[in-house]
Amino acid sequence: MTTQDVQATGTRPGRPEEDRTLLGKRYRAPGGTFEALCVRQGAGALELDGLPLELVKPRTLPASD
Repeated sequence: MTTQDVQATGTRPGRPEEDRTLLGKRYRAPGGTFEALCVRQGAGALELDGLPLELVKPRTLPASD
């Protein structure tokens, strides 16, 4: 992450959809030590100390029957 607008120059090998940051999604480091909310989408994957952050699945809420 940077404080300036820069374009991603390198991509990780893998599927193209993994190399994209999605607006409004939460990303977590392996082990749960760091979590980030994406406020800007774009090309490139988020990494922390060289490890890619994983997309956090939304929790399902109980039905209010």
